Amino acid sequence: MWGKVIGLALLGIALIVGGVGVWFMLRDEHLPPIARDVPYASIDANLVFSARVNQRFPVSMKIAEMRAELKLDGFTLDPPLPSNGDGSATIVRANFLCRKVWYIGWVANESGRLRGVTGSFDRRCIWD
Repeated sequence: MWGKVIGLALLGIALIVGGVGVWFMLRDEHLPPIARDVPYASIDANLVFSARVNQRFPVSMKIAEMRAELKLDGFTLDPPLPSNGDGSATIVRANFLCRKVWYIGWVANESGRLRGVTGSFDRRCIWD
């Protein structure tokens, strides 16, 4: 009888530790507010992220200001050097279970201001 109780207790501990381990590997540390809490499992993830991008970076914003904000938020910029033209920015979080990418692309006008911006979110996990 005690063997079953100990076995069940050990199984419970293993499940708790395993669950914490999976949570730890899947969490998104240090995401900026624009990328945080996107509903990953929802078909609305792209809509939510795109709306945040359009709200945060309005048309006619200076490209230099947008690039500076994105860099401060931890996005990787392309092109990496300062530019007043078209470009993109990404944040990638990946481990062996899941890869998540937040992408922002923009088009500039002749005066170095934002003419258009798009945002998209992509998630590829082993259970998808």
